[in-house]
Amino acid sequence: MHSFAVYYIEANIVCTLVFGIILVHNHFNIDRQEKQLKYDRVLTVFMLYFLLDCFWALIVAGIIPKTRVTIVVDVFAMYILMAMTTYSWLEYVMAYEQVPRRNRPINRFAVLFPFIVSTVALIIHYVIAPRTLLNDALDTTPVFYIYLVAVPYIYLAAILFYTVRKARSEKMASEKRRHLFIGLLPLVVIIGGVVEI
Repeated sequence: MHSFAVYYIEANIVCTLVFGIILVHNHFNIDRQEKQLKYDRVLTVFMLYFLLDCFWALIVAGIIPKTRVTIVVDVFAMYILMAMTTYSWLEYVMAYEQVPRRNRPINRFAVLFPFIVSTVALIIHYVIAPRTLLNDALDTTPVFYIYLVAVPYIYLAAILFYTVRKARSEKMASEKRRHLFIGLLPLVVIIGGVVEI
């Protein structure tokens, strides 16, 4: 097996275990508020993403055959988990910040709407013109990367807009920092990912 595949698998398993320990610890808390439940959902989605990254490493290393089926499963799952990670974080931020009427069905649908539209568009696009998303060597194209990051960027922009606006309305410096921290955390994760790449 390639050394980079071993590295990715080890790193992702360690991250999954760490997040799993946090998740188990959270389940034993007596006071399970909405924000804790949403935070647990974020942890779960991250854990699934780490496991998917192991699957990708096994494909790259040649342990799992690189076929159209394995690549399509991997890239579509990656797309879903990337979007769900930022969507889950947006839900957590809304619960943490006590956004009014956040649990009304129409508001929940509005927040989920970009993901639904993008997913339907991606599926139709793949059915009509699969080679514009995956080339003949079964590598993803720049067009796929647009789909991959579009919805997460929308959710991240919404998080940043809301938390910066809340921070600006606060008088106390500690409250300003609290709002900014919750909004800027996803950017720190993205920067870390870019550094890793």
